[in-house]
Amino acid sequence: MTRTATYHTSVVWKGEHWGHLTMGNGPQMMFSAPSDAHGHAGVLTPEDAFVASANTHHAKTPSFPSRPAVHLQPVVRQFHPGG
Repeated sequence: MTRTATYHTSVVWKGEHWGHLTMGNGPQMMFSAPSDAHGHAGVLTPEDAFVASANTHHAKTPSFPSRPAVHLQPVVRQFHPGG
Protein backbone atom coordinates (compact mmCIF):
# COMPACT_ATOMS: atom_id res chain seq x y z
CA MET A 1 0.00 0.00 0.00
CA THR A 2 1.35 3.41 -0.96
CA ARG A 3 1.32 6.16 1.63
CA THR A 4 0.81 9.71 0.38
CA ALA A 5 1.74 12.78 2.38
CA THR A 6 0.80 16.33 1.49
CA TYR A 7 2.76 19.36 2.68
CA HIS A 8 1.74 22.99 2.35
CA THR A 9 3.67 26.23 2.38
CA SER A 10 2.78 29.82 1.66
CA VAL A 11 5.24 32.23 0.05
CA VAL A 12 4.84 35.98 -0.31
CA TRP A 13 7.49 37.95 -2.18
CA LYS A 14 8.06 41.27 -0.36
CA GLY A 15 10.30 43.00 -2.89
CA GLU A 16 14.02 43.77 -3.01
CA HIS A 17 14.60 40.00 -3.40
CA TRP A 18 13.01 39.24 0.00
CA GLY A 19 10.24 36.75 0.65
CA HIS A 20 8.26 35.44 3.62
CA LEU A 21 7.70 31.70 4.02
CA THR A 22 5.02 30.13 6.22
CA MET A 23 5.24 26.36 6.58
CA GLY A 24 2.22 24.14 7.07
CA ASN A 25 3.35 23.05 10.53
CA GLY A 26 3.67 26.65 11.79
CA PRO A 27 7.20 28.05 11.46
CA GLN A 28 7.64 31.28 9.53
CA MET A 29 10.77 32.98 8.24
CA MET A 30 12.10 35.51 5.83
CA PHE A 31 14.18 34.25 2.92
CA SER A 32 16.00 35.76 0.01
CA ALA A 33 17.09 35.01 -3.49
CA PRO A 34 20.71 33.84 -3.44
CA SER A 35 23.35 36.56 -3.31
CA ASP A 36 24.60 35.57 -6.78
CA ALA A 37 21.08 36.37 -8.04
CA HIS A 38 21.09 39.83 -6.42
CA GLY A 39 19.65 38.50 -3.14
CA HIS A 40 20.87 38.94 0.41
CA ALA A 41 23.69 36.95 2.02
CA GLY A 42 23.38 35.10 5.31
CA VAL A 43 19.72 34.02 5.10
CA LEU A 44 17.85 30.97 3.84
CA THR A 45 17.41 30.75 0.06
CA PRO A 46 15.02 28.48 -1.85
CA GLU A 47 18.10 26.72 -3.21
CA ASP A 48 19.41 26.09 0.33
CA ALA A 49 16.03 24.65 1.34
CA PHE A 50 15.97 22.37 -1.71
CA VAL A 51 19.44 20.97 -1.01
CA ALA A 52 18.70 20.63 2.73
CA SER A 53 15.58 18.65 1.92
CA ALA A 54 17.53 16.23 -0.25
CA ASN A 55 20.26 15.99 2.40
CA THR A 56 17.84 15.13 5.23
CA HIS A 57 16.55 12.18 3.23
CA HIS A 58 20.12 11.08 2.50
CA ALA A 59 21.55 11.37 6.05
CA LYS A 60 19.90 8.62 8.05
CA THR A 61 22.79 7.63 10.33
CA PRO A 62 22.96 9.58 13.61
CA SER A 63 26.14 11.61 14.10
CA PHE A 64 27.30 10.88 10.55
CA PRO A 65 27.89 14.17 8.73
CA SER A 66 26.45 14.50 5.28
CA ARG A 67 27.47 17.33 3.01
CA PRO A 68 26.40 16.66 -0.56
CA ALA A 69 27.32 19.03 -3.35
CA VAL A 70 24.41 19.89 -5.59
CA HIS A 71 24.91 21.86 -8.79
CA LEU A 72 21.83 23.75 -9.95
CA GLN A 73 21.50 25.30 -13.37
CA PRO A 74 19.01 28.05 -14.14
CA VAL A 75 16.15 27.10 -16.41
CA VAL A 76 14.56 29.75 -18.57
CA ARG A 77 10.79 29.44 -18.46
CA GLN A 78 8.12 31.37 -20.21
CA PHE A 79 4.72 31.77 -18.64
CA HIS A 80 1.76 31.80 -20.96
CA PRO A 81 -1.48 32.74 -19.17
CA GLY A 82 -4.25 30.29 -19.90
CA GLY A 83 -1.92 27.73 -21.44
